[in-house]
Order: sequence, then structure tokens, then C-alpha cells
Amino acid sequence: MDLAWRPTRGANVAVAVDVCNAVAIVVSRADGAFLTVRRPKTDPYLPDVWGLPAINVNDGESSEDAAVRAAKEKLGIVAKVRRRVGCETVARPDFALHLTEFEIDVLEGCPQVPQRNAAITQYVEARYTDDVSLLADAARQGSACCRIFLRDHDYPW
Repeated sequence: MDLAWRPTRGANVAVAVDVCNAVAIVVSRADGAFLTVRRPKTDPYLPDVWGLPAINVNDGESSEDAAVRAAKEKLGIVAKVRRRVGCETVARPDFALHLTEFEIDVLEGCPQVPQRNAAITQYVEARYTDDVSLLADAARQGSACCRIFLRDHDYPW
């Protein structure tokens, strides 16, 4: 995690805040449907909500490389980045999350969850949909990836 400075409310001082850099990926089909994933009920920040696959960026790793790694580690697919959709920073209780979202192209495989790596959050369900409103609840709860996606689709959340 990096450090950032955040002003404290009502004071002329700033405090150091850990910043976690992460990426989310948008996997789309030719018919326009996009892949959504449901987080586990034990997720500390967004339990049991539908969102997009996401992963933390490792030290020394580019956001684009992390997006490709997210496709492999979270969904079991080989992919390449198509375009950067946007980014957002949201406050969590103990850090700030800076998330960059990418559309990807699937080169090999079919997305499946969960994967075998227990060291990272594994999703409990995945499905394709064309209903962008499915992500609105997560956006209202603070999901950066859902907010970016909905803004890109001109959907008010």
C-alpha cells in the first residue's frame, strides 16, 4: 500500500492514509452481456453483492498487468487489456482504495468461479447479464468498480 494525505474533518491538519491500488475487469460477450460476480457473504466490505472481478495491484506491477492477472487468478482465463474505462478512489474504514477499471478481451478459456487460490477473495457465483441495474446496489454501498461501470453506461445509481 502507498500512503496518501487526507485532511481531517474540521481541522487544519492532515493524516496519513494507506492507499490500496486495485483493478477491476469488464468481460463482455459479443451480444453485449457482461460478466458479473457475487462476492462471498464473508467479504469484509461488500458481502454478498454483485460486482465485477477485481484484484489488488502487486508492488512493482502495472495496472494493466494486474488486470491480466485478475482474469487468470479470479476467472481462470487468459486475456488482454482492450481499454481503460476509468478510475475512482473510495474511502474504506482503514484505508483508501484507488481502483482502475479495464475492459478486457478473452483470448483463452471460459470464466469460472471459484478458482483454487484461497489467498485471494474468491467469488461464489458468476453470470453474464445485460442488466446494468444489477450493479446499482453495490455502487450505493461504495463499490468503486460498479460506480465506474455505471458511469460509463450513463446509468444513475
